Amino acid sequence: MIKSPKKVTLFVQCLVDGLYPEVGEDMLKIFRKLCPAVECPAEKTCCGQPALNAGYRREARVAAKRFIRIFEKAEVVVCPSGSCVHMVRRHYPDLFRDSPDWRRRAEALGTRLSS
Repeated sequence: MIKSPKKVTLFVQCLVDGLYPEVGEDMLKIFRKLCPAVECPAEKTCCGQPALNAGYRREARVAAKRFIRIFEKAEVVVCPSGSCVHMVRRHYPDLFRDSPDWRRRAEALGTRLSS
């Protein structure tokens, strides 16, 4: 039997938030039925993928640090975007390859993030 988390934190990424807010709203409704404690932090932000894809590593690191600060205490983070999840799991550790503490924090968060 799979153990259900006590709390689910939703990351409704910038594209859904800006272009398809109904997806985020529906996701929240579904998770409220599945889990007694659901939160969607108001201060959520972009994961930094657009900046990284455009070659702006420094700006992507700024976004990644903000993302980590917002979500690192979450038990489970769910996002409706596989590419944002991939960004955190795969690219955050590389963004912080020269910052051991931030790399460790990024890797730990990546293990609790799913789409």
